[in-house]
Amino acid sequence: TVSVTVSVLTLTFISIDRWYAICFPLRYKPRPERAWRSIALIWLIGFLSDLPEFLVLTTRRKKLRFDIKLFTQCVATWDNETEKTFYIVKFVLLYTLPLLFMTVAYFQIVRVLWRSDTIPGHRESRNQPCGIHSTRTTLNCVGNTSTMGQLRARRKAAKMLVAVVIMFAGCYFPVHMLNVAR
Repeated sequence: TVSVTVSVLTLTFISIDRWYAICFPLRYKPRPERAWRSIALIWLIGFLSDLPEFLVLTTRRKKLRFDIKLFTQCVATWDNETEKTFYIVKFVLLYTLPLLFMTVAYFQIVRVLWRSDTIPGHRESRNQPCGIHSTRTTLNCVGNTSTMGQLRARRKAAKMLVAVVIMFAGCYFPVHMLNVAR
């Protein structure tokens, strides 16, 4: 369906945008025009990817023991092999490739967030003791605490990105696999 396609593509574009912003922060310039173009492209791809299915679906009345005229069902008019091929291609293009893009992008983001032990602009050592009450040491101690907080926040964000990829894989796999199996 269009909503599944749009959701998958939106998550994929978000991961690529985050990757670019975090891994190449000096080259990244967020622009509203880029966002609007991305949204338009996502919806266009969403409609186009479901167009073949829309063209071959027709309604058929289901015969029941009771004469109920309101019970109709959508059935495809293409042969089983074509339908199977269509859903396999859709599985590859709308599940496997986006999952691969998100995994690679978020892996690189996690690597950037996790491996850096310092925050840019903070030169103090992470292991500097905070017991002496001179002005300089107190400032370094405060800076050290804020740096540690930022590092914890980075690592928490990295864990969240891993959770996003795992949830995507777990939630969208049944949707696509059901179509292929059907």
